[in-house]
Amino acid sequence: MTAARTDRILYWPAGLAVAWFVLFVWSDSFGLAWVYLDRPFVLLYWLISAGAGVLACIAWICERAWRRLLSTIILPLSVMIAGFNLESIWHLKHLLESYAVH
Repeated sequence: MTAARTDRILYWPAGLAVAWFVLFVWSDSFGLAWVYLDRPFVLLYWLISAGAGVLACIAWICERAWRRLLSTIILPLSVMIAGFNLESIWHLKHLLESYAVH
């Protein structure tokens, strides 16, 4: 009988990447500055979680846990892609705000 695999796909990095992106785009619309979810804080939290994702990726490279590595690398990649496309995200924010207001 073979042993159970411990290398499985993780869902929390993709969930965090989507949640931070949505909060980053809509943070001004909801008035969340009083709970430290304003745009600079969301960006800071997103960067911190991406740094934790990088550390987890390094650990999983050493363990040769390739599924966990591939599922976790989404989080740092989302920060890099958003960082290179800030102008597009800015236009998306205004488009969503105008859509939500009307």
